[in-house]
Amino acid sequence: MNKIPEIGEFNYYGVFQIYDYRDIEYLPENVFNDLSIRKLSIADCYKLKELPESVGNLSYLTELEIKGCIGDLSDFTKVPDSIGKLKRLESLTIVGTAIQSLPNSIGNLENLTYL
Repeated sequence: MNKIPEIGEFNYYGVFQIYDYRDIEYLPENVFNDLSIRKLSIADCYKLKELPESVGNLSYLTELEIKGCIGDLSDFTKVPDSIGKLKRLESLTIVGTAIQSLPNSIGNLENLTYL
């Protein structure tokens, strides 16, 4: 099981970026405990298997981007139901992934203006 070392650094504006971890399979849980994150960008993590249910803990998240997270036989095919708990989410971008559908809980996102 490949994991990113426990990380918790993000910029002053509440933007957390995880880029180019090509062998990472799982994201560390501590990322999803920082309630001040406003934007989460995950890109070019080719072997990523999932976005954990704990993403629903990011209560101030307004923007979520998942880009280029597809590799050979990617297991990352769905977004967790907990995404429906992100009441402040305004923008959801999913590009270049094996994700084919979104959970029904996406209907709970009243502030979502960009999908």
